[in-house]
Amino acid sequence: MPAGELAVGDMCRRGLRACDVRELQRIGCADPYLALLGSVEASEIAMAAYTPRGVACLLGVARPSLLAPTAIIWLLAHDDIGRYAVRFLKECQRVLALLLAHYGRLENCIDVDNVKTIAWLEWLGFTVDRTRTVQSPMGFPFYRFWKEADNV
Repeated sequence: MPAGELAVGDMCRRGLRACDVRELQRIGCADPYLALLGSVEASEIAMAAYTPRGVACLLGVARPSLLAPTAIIWLLAHDDIGRYAVRFLKECQRVLALLLAHYGRLENCIDVDNVKTIAWLEWLGFTVDRTRTVQSPMGFPFYRFWKEADNV
């Protein structure tokens, strides 16, 4: 379902996973609402996944520029996502295939301490470059990750 300001508000009222809040802080975003709203507004595609309790996660894809050969993918979630892990993983594969068919390459950076999310990215077939880190604006180490359409 498309995500908008109402989904962002619901997600923030419910609360983000601790690892997502920490990652936002480590890139210099003190306010999760403003970070999520800005991410949704900057994204060409922004989606919300719901459980019976409310928004479980928000996902988006943004291009750095119209001519960019890649797109930036992001996802922030509530702890509820773990209660629906099997369905979530199946839906992730389906959505990822659709996004890669459209964009060709998806990439971003992940906090090196976000171990569960790194494992999930690798399970989805993303390459996570653990050989070197990039520093966030706040000085924390992050890994680059990417996936190309021909890897689907």
